Amino acid sequence: MVPSLCSEPALIVQVRRLRSLATVLPISLLLLAACGGSAKEQARKLHQTEESWKATTRLTTELWKQGAIPAEYARQTLEAAAQGLAEARASAAKLSQ
Repeated sequence: MVPSLCSEPALIVQVRRLRSLATVLPISLLLLAACGGSAKEQARKLHQTEESWKATTRLTTELWKQGAIPAEYARQTLEAAAQGLAEARASAAKLSQ
C-alpha cells in the first residue's frame, strides 16, 4: 500500500524534502552559473532548475493548504522559489543571447 500525502510519515518525508530543496537549489544555481560547459548543457541544467523550483512551489502550496507546514515557512519557501525561478530565467535569457 502506498502512503497517501496526508499520512503523517508521508508528510514528514515531504516536509524534509521541501526543506532540503529550499536549501540545495539556490546553491546549485550559483554553482551552475559559475561552471562552464556547453551552452546546450547549461540550458538543460537551467531547465532542470526551473522545473525543480516549480515542483517546490507546487509541493509547498499543497502542504500549506493541508495545514502540514506553517504559513510563515510556506511564505519564505515560496519567496525563495520565486527568486530562484527568476534567477534561472535571467540566466537562461543571457545564455540565449
